[in-house]
Amino acid sequence: MPARRLFFGVIVASFAVAAGAVAAAPTRVSVYAAASLTDVMRAIDAEAKAQGKPACICVHAATSVLARQIERGAPADIFISANPQWMAYVVHKLKLRQGPRLFAGNRLVLIAPASQPLDFDFGSGRSLAKVLDGGWLALADPDHVPAGIYAMKGLQHLGQWEALAGRVARAQNVRAALALVTRKEARAGVVYESDAISEKRVNMVDFFPEGSHPEVQYMAAALNDTPSPQVADYLDFLTSPPVAAMLSAHGLRPPGN
Repeated sequence: MPARRLFFGVIVASFAVAAGAVAAAPTRVSVYAAASLTDVMRAIDAEAKAQGKPACICVHAATSVLARQIERGAPADIFISANPQWMAYVVHKLKLRQGPRLFAGNRLVLIAPASQPLDFDFGSGRSLAKVLDGGWLALADPDHVPAGIYAMKGLQHLGQWEALAGRVARAQNVRAALALVTRKEARAGVVYESDAISEKRVNMVDFFPEGSHPEVQYMAAALNDTPSPQVADYLDFLTSPPVAAMLSAHGLRPPGN
């Protein structure tokens, strides 16, 4: 009898260990996402929790900064880049075989403080530098941040960059550029439509003409070719209809739009 009790105790203990392993399954997914996705990722995280999915540990910064952190071993499960080039960089460095997915699109817009309207439109042929009258134009750093790269290419295409180059306030990321305008430290700025929508202290002056710069595309990818079921499910969720509706509500364009 003692031997049977001992055997039964071992079985019970084994089941307890197994149950503990299930309970210890990851309850969080680490998502490194472009700074311009800060607001919409909060909404996405809330919806994911409502559906019983893992909570999102969301890390936001310039796409270039996140890409370098991932290259150096940052504990990210999913990367959402603000342009295809930095995603391609990460895919190459991590030797990923699974290709990224298109997550969303966006538009570039010229903004100004709401209390200091700016009379300008790109179709007028007027010099933006002259309209700013010595004021600063805030941009995400065009040397490496996607929003700034898009803005510089657009302004170059429109023949505006050369006159503006000496009055560009370079910011760490697009949200920092937005902040410079909200604080009136810059007379105007170039951000994404989704950033401008989120901030009542700025007005949208004019959108960049279509074709003036490469299309703004956010790409999403798991950073392991064999992701955990939780990570794979979360990536599928990020490209689901409920998330598409949230993207639209935050000024982003879901795939297909």
